[in-house]
Amino acid sequence: WAELGLVAAPQLLSRLGQTLQDASQLDPELQKAMCLAASHVESRCLVWHAQFSRAAGCAQSDDEAECSASKSARSDNSLSDCSEGPEEPRGVFRLMPNCRWVRLMPGLGGLSSTLLWTLCLVMGSCRFAYKAFRMESPAWLKDRNLDFTTEAMSIFAIKVLLGVPQLFALMNISKSELLDEALIAELNLGSGAGLRQFMRIVARVLALAQLVAFWIQTTQVPGFGVEYTVMVLVMQVLFFVSTLVYVLLWKMAILRIDRLRDRIRLSSATMSGCWAQVTREYLAIVRFVDGMWRTSGFSLSYALIFAFDMIIVATVLAMTQVDDTRANLGFEVFMGLKFTLVTCVLFYLWARIPSQCSSSKHTVESLLYLGRQHLGKVGPQDVLDHLSFLHCLAGQTCGVEIPLVGVVTQRFVGPLIRVATVCASVIIGLTLKLAVRRPA
Repeated sequence: WAELGLVAAPQLLSRLGQTLQDASQLDPELQKAMCLAASHVESRCLVWHAQFSRAAGCAQSDDEAECSASKSARSDNSLSDCSEGPEEPRGVFRLMPNCRWVRLMPGLGGLSSTLLWTLCLVMGSCRFAYKAFRMESPAWLKDRNLDFTTEAMSIFAIKVLLGVPQLFALMNISKSELLDEALIAELNLGSGAGLRQFMRIVARVLALAQLVAFWIQTTQVPGFGVEYTVMVLVMQVLFFVSTLVYVLLWKMAILRIDRLRDRIRLSSATMSGCWAQVTREYLAIVRFVDGMWRTSGFSLSYALIFAFDMIIVATVLAMTQVDDTRANLGFEVFMGLKFTLVTCVLFYLWARIPSQCSSSKHTVESLLYLGRQHLGKVGPQDVLDHLSFLHCLAGQTCGVEIPLVGVVTQRFVGPLIRVATVCASVIIGLTLKLAVRRPA
């Protein structure tokens, strides 16, 4: 009987698997369960290697793509563990050059590298805090009758210290399994090559812009010494890495939302039986955005930096008002525009994610808008699933959430800019009183 079982077991298991595969074509829940079991079947079972077919009329969902892609990735990783070959890149390293120096970038080299960068930032912040009270004003400030050294050094010390939360947020993102699975799925799709090309263009343009900004910031004004120039360079490297990760997370969310919008644009007959699956895909996008921004702490670190940038803009405006010679007017205008434009652009990218999902504007054609176009057109069997999808869009906002503030939307950005303007006016008045040197 034991020998009979060994002979008959493979055939019985194969027929059982084929039956479950056929049944999963009509049951999305069973199909998802089969997808979860596929990793074990393919990597450890030698009986059944059949691929699971998908429901007719429905395109491959993001969840299924991530599942199949992560399944193959785990299989490849298990094979690589048994071999002596190089380890496969994971997470953001899938889009970066395969060089050792990349892991020396801030937040990307693991805990040890992050602690080293943190130590560098903390020491730099303490050094500039000390210089804020001990350093004498440079000659170029004395010539303009300005006593701005204490305020400038204090602001720069705080700015450097705000890079520490961003370092740990980058470390959390770089080792995130959620990002790794999403990147595997994205790169295996037709849009994967476009994502790689997009990130290459962004990296080159950003590097060129930062080189120009660094040259202006360190050559057009005498500055505050060599230590100041070195720390500006360190902050430029941190800004480069964090901005690339920022754009990558935003682009991946927009690509997934756009694919979902393209599916909902199909006719109601084509979408028949797919509304529950579409709802699950949308919830997967919500989990991805929330996990990458709020859970990792990335959104909070950027919110702190944005708030402090408004103080820097106010300080630059105060310097412009006090400087009667206007010798450095071009530099002052450049610094004010730099911090203002960066803050506005990055806030706009944040606000665009919920706008693409739940905006009621006709020109945006959001998921909610396109879903409402099917009202009165879906079949009786799809009414409940369709209404559940609309209810999910209206009640479950997809966007970047800042702790204690909420999700950043278009309605949030407008009042925020008005509040920042009022606060900047108050800070300008206070800074003007401190900036002009009182006669002895």
